[in-house]
Amino acid sequence: MASAVAKTYMQFAATTVGRDKTYRFVQYLCRFLAYYAARNGTAPKALLQALTSLKASIGLSRKLMRIGKPIDFYYGALQAFKATPDELLRVLTTGKQAFMALYMCFDTLQWVHGVKAYQFKNHAGIVRTGARFWLAALTCSWLAGVYQLYQNRMRYSTLSSKVSKLTEKYNSTDEVLLEKQSVSSQRQQITRQLIQDSLDILIPAHTLQYHSLGEGLVGLAG
Repeated sequence: MASAVAKTYMQFAATTVGRDKTYRFVQYLCRFLAYYAARNGTAPKALLQALTSLKASIGLSRKLMRIGKPIDFYYGALQAFKATPDELLRVLTTGKQAFMALYMCFDTLQWVHGVKAYQFKNHAGIVRTGARFWLAALTCSWLAGVYQLYQNRMRYSTLSSKVSKLTEKYNSTDEVLLEKQSVSSQRQQITRQLIQDSLDILIPAHTLQYHSLGEGLVGLAG
């Protein structure tokens, strides 16, 4: 019963993914524009306030849409633990999902504070803890991507060698070529995710002051 309810909820929540991506783009665009306008020094004060307010409002809206997401990631962690055959990949994927579930819990607490439903005295600590969990999740995802890319390249190399041998002997490589194309397509997806994770890591790392990049670069990364 609980599993059926969770699946129904996840199907409903999935419809907000595209909306969240749009909100995220506008939110981080505002972050970059606010930084650029402030640094340039010629922008009206009202414009800076408008960009800052819009960024904060969209941020709260995104947090509202993510309420309940820990359930998704909790079930994702269970699924990854049960269904991933590779031991290292299982640990990294399960870790990513578990850390994201924890991050989303603290994300909800930030929303509660942001809408003034309850004011936490240690709000700054909540923000930092949430950022640590997000950073841990992204690190797991990045490491998993590097490992998958290594596996992919090894598989691609094996298939390339196999194609050469089959061509010499039988002049028939259709099945192997199809698999090779599939592996190549998977590599593109893995690489894209690696780039995304590499950029996303800059955001929680900035919150935790692990690097000295400015708001503008963090906004562009987002």
